[in-house]
Amino acid sequence: MTVRFPRLLASLLALTAALSAQDPPGAKVRGTLADGATGAPLAGLGIHLQRVGEIGPAASAVTDAGGAFLFAGVPAGEFTVVAAREGGGATAPFSVPARQAAVDVGQLVVKPGEAAAVTLAAVEVSARREAFYDALDRKVYDVGRDLRSATGSASDVLQGIPSVQVDVDGEVSLRGDESVLILINGKTSAQMGRDRAAALEQMSADRIERIEVITNPSAKHRPDGTAGIINIVLKRDEPPGLAGTARFNVGAADRFNASLNASYNPGPFELFGRVSYRQDRRSREDGEFRLRRSSGLSTEQHTQDEFRPRFRFLEGGVDFRPSPTTEFGVSLGWNAREFTHRQRQRHVTRDPAGAALAEQERTGTGVEADDDIEVAARFSHAFAAPGRKFAAELRWERDDEQEDDFFTDIERLPVVVESRAWTRILAEEGDLEFSADYSHPFPEGEFEAGYAGARESSDVDLRTMVLAAGDGVWVGDSARTNRFIHETTVHALYATYARPVGRWAFQAGLRYEQAAVDTDQVTLGGRDLNRYTRLYPSLHVTFEPAEAHQLRLSYSHRVNRPDGDQLNPFPEQHDPFNLEAGNPDLLPEQIHSVEAGYQYRQNEVTYLASLYVRQRYDGITEVTRFLDDRTVMTTPENLSRSRSSGLELGVTTRLWDRLSLNLSANAYRNEIDARNLGFAGRREATAWEAKLNAQWQATKALLVQVNSGYVARRLTPQGERRPTHLTSLGLRYDLPNRRSAIVLTVSDVFDSFRRETILDTPDILRESARRHRSRIVYLGFQHRFGGRGRDADEMEFEEPI
Repeated sequence: MTVRFPRLLASLLALTAALSAQDPPGAKVRGTLADGATGAPLAGLGIHLQRVGEIGPAASAVTDAGGAFLFAGVPAGEFTVVAAREGGGATAPFSVPARQAAVDVGQLVVKPGEAAAVTLAAVEVSARREAFYDALDRKVYDVGRDLRSATGSASDVLQGIPSVQVDVDGEVSLRGDESVLILINGKTSAQMGRDRAAALEQMSADRIERIEVITNPSAKHRPDGTAGIINIVLKRDEPPGLAGTARFNVGAADRFNASLNASYNPGPFELFGRVSYRQDRRSREDGEFRLRRSSGLSTEQHTQDEFRPRFRFLEGGVDFRPSPTTEFGVSLGWNAREFTHRQRQRHVTRDPAGAALAEQERTGTGVEADDDIEVAARFSHAFAAPGRKFAAELRWERDDEQEDDFFTDIERLPVVVESRAWTRILAEEGDLEFSADYSHPFPEGEFEAGYAGARESSDVDLRTMVLAAGDGVWVGDSARTNRFIHETTVHALYATYARPVGRWAFQAGLRYEQAAVDTDQVTLGGRDLNRYTRLYPSLHVTFEPAEAHQLRLSYSHRVNRPDGDQLNPFPEQHDPFNLEAGNPDLLPEQIHSVEAGYQYRQNEVTYLASLYVRQRYDGITEVTRFLDDRTVMTTPENLSRSRSSGLELGVTTRLWDRLSLNLSANAYRNEIDARNLGFAGRREATAWEAKLNAQWQATKALLVQVNSGYVARRLTPQGERRPTHLTSLGLRYDLPNRRSAIVLTVSDVFDSFRRETILDTPDILRESARRHRSRIVYLGFQHRFGGRGRDADEMEFEEPI
């Protein structure tokens, strides 16, 4: 596998380069699109270039994050740009002169009208949306092309995003770094706090419109997350009138999910709502071998878990536009998650000769309930001057969790002893956030400034009780009971300025933050308040040496603040021989990131290349040490420093009109200096990963999709993670009514997805393997009703024969 995949990737890259070498005759037409009512750029919009007086498009494209578009090979004549969605509007006509290589039409205004709807109703056309495109400070991925978006979860869709990894526990990393800030519609969420992996696994993928990966965010964004930001943008592009989508999916092993979303837009008011239900079944197996070198004692542990989660989601809201330039909106969302799980575990300790010294069995059951409610209010106003705008948003979120676990431990060797324990976790998390942003264009550039204030709090009460022998009464265990309160408050001011200068363009920004971290270990009586202020600069520069070519350079300074679990010093017992505790002296980790990129975009092919260096200080890592011959404790510590440098490549193209390929690869070298933690010298290793997405339009109605990814060996401060790979398959068949479709998806086709880690220090050798039964089959049906026959995010599946 480690040999064949690079050769396949190189062959496919060479093939796509050869097939795309010829430029078509005609002019290159570029420009930007703006909303005729508000003057705001129209980002991510499928558009057609249409010759005046003719039916059908001459070319199709998608606007980038700034509303920019590019058509190549355009002949001379009169044209207009038409929005792909019905009723989306069109621009005024413009001319393309004969014998002119390039035409810049500037900013075109899309005005609502009936021309686009009439034209699109007369012929069967569809936009070929790009799998991804590069904006000034981010890469944008269209997840509507991924068939897993119809049946799977947000975690499933993230598996297909280049340089993003999701392991068997649902933990997300970017370019090998798990310090990632995940936003929903550009905002933080309490759901992404204590159990982010579970929140992503319960979020239905059909809610997602696109995913933005921002490795060097501008000063406008929060600096949290040393690897960068993953922004999940949910669907909100609603047509006039009544419209909606219903989905129903049935999977193997009693899996099921269904959703209904609808909107009603009679004029200045827009009502929208969504309800969904999802039930799943997950089985997990863990195996571990652990050796303490100083004593020669070894332990073997095998665990089997079965989880039965159920998720419910309800959302509703209203937007009101009293004028074309002013909008108010309120929304309310409720999310409930329930888990039941069973566990069986066996633990054996052996002497250096291999004879069993101790043997223990554990069985357990548990129930977890989690309720999350979110309320948001927003306001925006566009001034008379185009591009001048003010927007404000207030959001409040609360998450309440209760988890009850019952365990029975039987010590079988040297003597039989049985004990029972009941653990209850009561957790409350809150998130209050207010932001205000103002943008003002100038003839030479654009200025943007704003304020963001956030207060994030958590109150975790862990209670453990044991069953007293003889009388059957539960008695509190003070050694395993604690309460920890954590609150972080951040006030931030930012300013950015962007300006084009010929073929150059730059954006410079500065963010000032005042942060206060208040922790209270109620049980131990320890309280700490940490206040600090910092400046976070950012810089983005682009240069276009020629048409279809673009060079980029960016820099950002980011931070990873410890969360409540990482600061709580009270040990939490996952099982009798594995404990975890936080570190109240943990410092925020800092990172300076520099990235240079190149983009080539011509017709059906786009190439991306990025070279990056990330210098990290006080990096947070987990360190495992023996407490005794059978028990280990894992705590977070600050590294001295580390560096990661790498090269990321991507290509998307279309072959033979029916086959689309999206390939990406990322190779990076890690250098870790952990001498301050007692490790000898510096550790270095090179890792790489690659992903392939292939779509074949077998017939006008049938689409076949394959997604495959491979992650090579990865270095950790105390050891390494072994390679892993995952392949998924999807089929979609559009029914003749053009409003319904049948979808079949199979995840982990080869049943190969697992996590294997090695921990190797002078005193500890630990080899562990974890795997889920992740080969899941889903069969689904979806139907659209109302104004849109086919959603814009799925138009690419309908190609003319």
